[in-house]
Amino acid sequence: MPKKNTGPSRGMRLAIFLLLAVLVLSSVLVIFNFWIPKNQLAQPSASSFSPTEWMQYIPDKADAFRFMNISVLAPISGLFISSVLHNITDLNINITIYDVRYGLDIQLPDDRVVNIMAVNQSYANFVSTALANSSHLPFSYHNSTIYAIPPENETEGYWICVNRGAIIMCSGGDLAFAAVKSIVDANSSSFFSNDTMKVAYLLTSKAADNFMFTYYTAGGNNTYNVDWLMGSATNTTQLDVRVSYHFQTPEDLGRSYGNFTQTFFTNAKAVYTSINYLIGDYAYAYSNIRNVVMSL
Repeated sequence: MPKKNTGPSRGMRLAIFLLLAVLVLSSVLVIFNFWIPKNQLAQPSASSFSPTEWMQYIPDKADAFRFMNISVLAPISGLFISSVLHNITDLNINITIYDVRYGLDIQLPDDRVVNIMAVNQSYANFVSTALANSSHLPFSYHNSTIYAIPPENETEGYWICVNRGAIIMCSGGDLAFAAVKSIVDANSSSFFSNDTMKVAYLLTSKAADNFMFTYYTAGGNNTYNVDWLMGSATNTTQLDVRVSYHFQTPEDLGRSYGNFTQTFFTNAKAVYTSINYLIGDYAYAYSNIRNVVMSL
């Protein structure tokens, strides 16, 4: 008499195996779809990039920069703590937010920060003439004159130059002098010299007239393998902010997507990817403009 078979039949075992396989595959697909974003932006063509005026001052090795359209921001009550951006005391010149069209702060690899204030040509001529008639030591460099302003009342000395309609300043000694010279040497294609940077600008600016635009290197030791990030702010019916993170590879982005978005994009109204860019869009009420300016 044959043994009674108490286990599942061969056909049933096959059916159970196939069902488990389907369940496992379905789980993988659910996880995959959760971590990989569905909103993807096509990258614009680098050929559509057109440099803006403020880009002419950024040297190729800038670690960070921050552009602000002062003409747009100056009329906003309470945004600036003081209307004076810089005081050249011995020349009795106060450079105010009403004299400056836009400002640009640039950090170089040696941690020197150069302040650039673009003014109208008549004001540039006024400052240039005042410096030429002063007792400050002049140094000629590439058709420009850079002046050494000595320390005063325990404040650090600095270098100042009027170049291409902008007042360029940097505090410190020889490194600061070199920093000012690097700004004089820069042109609109120094920093935005390759397609990667051009595409990044187009993605981040959204082809809009930004009243702020920023760039920061992320440092080589971050766990996400982010190279750098850019940010922009535009005033429409609200304050539209976009932040773009550039990952070293698309694989780095894929591995970091879930944790990164939950950590850095919790308040974003939309999140996109574009190959190795992770992009977040934000919307703020106009009353929050001070927070936007301070945080971007």
